[in-house]
Amino acid sequence: MTPEPSPRQPTWFLDGTTPTALLIPGDHHPEQTTFFTRHAMDQQLGLLVHRQGSLVKRHKHISAPRTLTTCPECLILRKGSSEVQLYNQQDQPIAAFTMRAGDILLILEGGHAFTMLEDCEWVETRAGCFPGDQAKVFF
Repeated sequence: MTPEPSPRQPTWFLDGTTPTALLIPGDHHPEQTTFFTRHAMDQQLGLLVHRQGSLVKRHKHISAPRTLTTCPECLILRKGSSEVQLYNQQDQPIAAFTMRAGDILLILEGGHAFTMLEDCEWVETRAGCFPGDQAKVFF
C-alpha cells in the first residue's frame, strides 16, 4: 500500500502504473495554474491561479458528445477529517490515508471507503447522471 502522502504535495495513487486517484492537500498552493490530469483522462482536474485584477473573459463551453469509460468522481472535504481507503479494480487495498478539511480527492477508478473521524461536510461531483446504489458494487 502507498504510505501516507506528504502534507504539502499532491499525491497520485497507482495500481501498478495505472493512476487510480489523486489527493491534492488543502494547503497546496501552486504558483501558476496547474492541471494534474492528462488530457485523455475521463475527468480533468486543475488548480486555477488568478492574480488580483486578472480577468477571465465571459465565455461558455460548447456542448459535444463525450464517451466516458469510467465513473470518476471528485470529492472536496469542506469540514472535518476522514480516513480513506482506496482499492484497485480487483478489490485489493492500495492506499489508506487521512483527508482533512480543504483536501481534494479525485477518484478515477477502483473502489473506496471512508470512515469519518469527525463530523464531515463533502462536495462531490461526477460526470453525468448517477442512478444511485444500483450502479455500485459493494465488496
